[in-house]
Amino acid sequence: MPRNHRPGPDDGEDFEAEINAVTSDESDGSDGSDSDQSGSDLDQLRLVLAVPGADAQMHEVRKALAIAQQAYNATRSELRVLKRQYLSLSAAIPARSRNRVLKKTSPLDSSISHQGQRYALYCNFWVANGLFPTTPQPGIDSRSATRWTSPEEKLKGAMAELYLFIPKDLHHSMETYSRFSSLFRAAVSSERSNILHSIKDCAGVIFSSFKLDPSLFADKPSKKEHNKDLLGLLKKNGEGDFIRLAPVLFAKPNAMAADEFLKSMVLVKKINSVDYTSN
Repeated sequence: MPRNHRPGPDDGEDFEAEINAVTSDESDGSDGSDSDQSGSDLDQLRLVLAVPGADAQMHEVRKALAIAQQAYNATRSELRVLKRQYLSLSAAIPARSRNRVLKKTSPLDSSISHQGQRYALYCNFWVANGLFPTTPQPGIDSRSATRWTSPEEKLKGAMAELYLFIPKDLHHSMETYSRFSSLFRAAVSSERSNILHSIKDCAGVIFSSFKLDPSLFADKPSKKEHNKDLLGLLKKNGEGDFIRLAPVLFAKPNAMAADEFLKSMVLVKKINSVDYTSN
């Protein structure tokens, strides 16, 4: 077994020789501020490690001890600053978030999050309350008009729709995995924000066919509320209450026809912008 090495009288000279060699190499290879800083650090290290000889005067010993003590105090102060910064950063990040950062995401969790993103993109911006935990709904037709007759039927229809959307290999996890709901909801919420952000960024292009002022979408809500051109897309003839079948959803907002519902170029541009930014 290797024995612990005790420093001898020649160790300081050998170590200083190595430091001198490093300093010489760095001074030959670079001439920037980094080299100056490195040289300063090495000079300080050389002073700290310089051991007075056996015949050194007392004032030389005291000087060496003072240099070593100053270097120790400076290093200790730096460590205290780093510790405070570390504690401040740790306090700013919730424990759950730290765990998520440090804990590697499993393939199952990644798959659930991916399905949540797809759900927000292709099905619904929100997850209905009470949707989880899920149970199979074999007798429910999600496309039937009866699914809208009561809150219970709406929930059953949404659940049946979810089973059709989620791949079959995740059905068991959807029913038994405790984290499925939280992961799925978080992914839906995140993707919804991304979608709305991308639409907002492209709003001027999306509504360009209606000759709206592009700066309108960057103005305060109060200015939008009184803009007649914009209200004409949200209310019939731009007056009265807001309606679900807003004029903007029709190919010709000023002449709404049933066979032109959901054929607006605005919808086409929205889908294109969302699909482009999601890929």
